[in-house]
Amino acid sequence: MTKPIDYNVRLQTLGDLESYSKCVKDCIVERISHVERFTGIRLAGTRLEYKDWLHDGMFGIAHHATDSIEVGNTASALQIAGTVIHELAHMMVGHAAAHGPHWSEACKALGLLTERAVYKVSDFTDDTLAIIALAIARFAHDHPTLVYDPETEIPKPATQLDDYLPFQLEGIRWMLRNPKHILLADEMGLGKTVEVMGYINVAHPERILVVCPNNAKLIWKRHFDITKGWCIWPYEVEVASTQLFLHSDVVVMNYEAVVKWGDALARQHWDLVVYDEGHYIKNPSAKRSKACYAIHGDKEIIVTGTPIVNYPYELFPLIHYLDKENWPEYGRFEARYGARGNSRFGYNLPDLNNRLRSSIMLRRFKKDVLTQLPKKRRQVVEFEVDDATRKLIEEEMELFNSLQGNATAAEAQFLSALKNESDVAIDDIDWGALIDGLRSTRLYAFERMAEIAHRIAQAKLPLVYEHIENALETREKVIVFGHHRDVLSAVADKFKPASALLLGGHSDQAERTEEASNRFNNDDTCRLFVAGITLAQGYSLVGSSTVIFIEENWVPGLHTQAEDRAHGIGRGDTEARSMLIQHLVFEDSLDTKKAKMNIAKQRSIDRATGSRI
Repeated sequence: MTKPIDYNVRLQTLGDLESYSKCVKDCIVERISHVERFTGIRLAGTRLEYKDWLHDGMFGIAHHATDSIEVGNTASALQIAGTVIHELAHMMVGHAAAHGPHWSEACKALGLLTERAVYKVSDFTDDTLAIIALAIARFAHDHPTLVYDPETEIPKPATQLDDYLPFQLEGIRWMLRNPKHILLADEMGLGKTVEVMGYINVAHPERILVVCPNNAKLIWKRHFDITKGWCIWPYEVEVASTQLFLHSDVVVMNYEAVVKWGDALARQHWDLVVYDEGHYIKNPSAKRSKACYAIHGDKEIIVTGTPIVNYPYELFPLIHYLDKENWPEYGRFEARYGARGNSRFGYNLPDLNNRLRSSIMLRRFKKDVLTQLPKKRRQVVEFEVDDATRKLIEEEMELFNSLQGNATAAEAQFLSALKNESDVAIDDIDWGALIDGLRSTRLYAFERMAEIAHRIAQAKLPLVYEHIENALETREKVIVFGHHRDVLSAVADKFKPASALLLGGHSDQAERTEEASNRFNNDDTCRLFVAGITLAQGYSLVGSSTVIFIEENWVPGLHTQAEDRAHGIGRGDTEARSMLIQHLVFEDSLDTKKAKMNIAKQRSIDRATGSRI
């Protein structure tokens, strides 16, 4: 039996069904005309008509009085082809033959060997499979996005150590075969940006606009870097700041910049427009929302782990932008699913969920793909640097480089690992003692570096707040670790009264630790735990799968110890969740090097101990 080409189609409208069914009918008629000329003429006059779009039946109906056939809708091109042949056989032998022997012979003459509810490849002759393949090819020529291969290879850069997870591959293929614009609403931590990059690697759009929060601009920039990120194409990338040139293949900017340059952006042709953290534009009257909704592309993707931040009615502006055909006006949405006021919590929500999932929305939860997730997923999130902070970073790096002089063998290995961001070998080095030794022998350098690190952490706070706010919008609790008391206190104060703060240096330290951890674990209103990295021992935290480091320590083991406060990861608890661990740093700073070195060291340890990271 000849192996057929892909038989997967995604028919979105009545016109799609008509076009594909006609391709099948015309190809069948052409073939039979070479064998039975007058039969071909008879069948060529058969019309296709549709009275019950999207009905549940697999098969169609032959209307002899009107010389027409009706075809039901399915997602399988093979199934639709079988239905067309089934009904054409009725037209050949007449209504009186019903499903009798003459009708069966007509089916076989047209290449359908077996009649069943769901057709298989083996139900067709080789010749007919070739005819169906021709019909699909003709249909794909006019509708290239409606015919897809479920096994499409999703390329990734050779420089990426991590592979796509199985559910990410499914998500990328879903986006590729969906001709509509897309609401990518996977839960936080499942790798939505990686899925978008996988889509780009296959679709290869020429001009791309990415709009994202300010603290995510460099994340997207890194993703498009073919030497470090997830992109296989050598795009020229512009990250808009105080100026906008629009000469690059890819433009990345924050939402505030869209307000400034909205008119120029709206006049451009974009093959792909991506809105990351798309709930930022849920308010249709806000300036940034209006500016964004005026920009369009051949493909538009809104990325958000929280499509409904508070109330269902907030979703309408997003889905109206993506799919005006099915969501034309707010009044209809309001009447069926709820509006502001007493109905703000919504109704008919299962129906809303089903309609979205069957058209534009892809949404998976961690609990659904938990078996595919590694126990720990570590990320370095780099922020853009302002001019004042850049001067601090440059001075800090100069001091760090000065440590190289007269370094011992162990110190040189440590410093080299930091400078090269390379994997760190497993050995017997006492990392804590090594740092203590450097602090004592290079006192001035370390004191000045500590002072600079403090000022850098303070400068980072606005971006840290924004990042934590986005993480909390998933309705899950979040754990934050840092170093400086005033920095940690500022974070806790920003999110009062929903935060618990744990600092050291108290005479009743044990009681304060217990009080803070108990509040986070048992109080549903306490959604943020803020603590010093060096205090991460003697307690366990539950209810969160997100750990964020806002400052870095020199010793990798302290980061691992802090990670393990969260629900038993590393302690062997059977209920331990998959953790998303993020390090928030300024681009090209010493903290960036520390974070990458810490992660490399932790990867080495995990591989050596057989852990799944």
